Amino acid sequence: MMVARLIRGLVIAAVGLAVLVLDPTFGLADDATFGAKELRAVLEGTWQLTLTPADGPEQTLTFTLAQGSKLAERHAERSLIPSAHACANRTLVRSAGACAAVTRMPLDVTLIADGERQLQDEPGEFSVEGNDFVVGYLRFRIGAVRVDAYVTRQDKVKHLQVSVDHHGVPSTLARTAR
Repeated sequence: MMVARLIRGLVIAAVGLAVLVLDPTFGLADDATFGAKELRAVLEGTWQLTLTPADGPEQTLTFTLAQGSKLAERHAERSLIPSAHACANRTLVRSAGACAAVTRMPLDVTLIADGERQLQDEPGEFSVEGNDFVVGYLRFRIGAVRVDAYVTRQDKVKHLQVSVDHHGVPSTLARTAR
């Protein structure tokens, strides 16, 4: 009887220790199948944005995108400790009782005009939800021009939305050089 009680106590202690030591999410989340290298391969290079407003002449902006070092400030997020935004940093976002991996890459946006390069004040961002990179969300500004688009792993731009001073403008976006 005393031996059974001792064995039972040891088993309970071992299980408790295992719960404290092991990661409770072990086996629930897969590792990401991509990293900074794959995101840079899709994004970095020279791009052209062609705006075709109904009430004015067509305008083409040439710019480069490159992995940056900081993300745009997020005014909706409040924290006493600022987070370190690295490209490979996976962020778990709690939504409806579940977690989803989100990878964010800050982007330096550099306008090329009249042979001059001008780094934009506000960094852009490319984000991918989940552990597999099929499509990502691209967001950046060049002056008053705001660009939101989805970009596939195969370099295709989907669902492009461009606005100038909060007014939508028909546009095309394409990478012209790597």
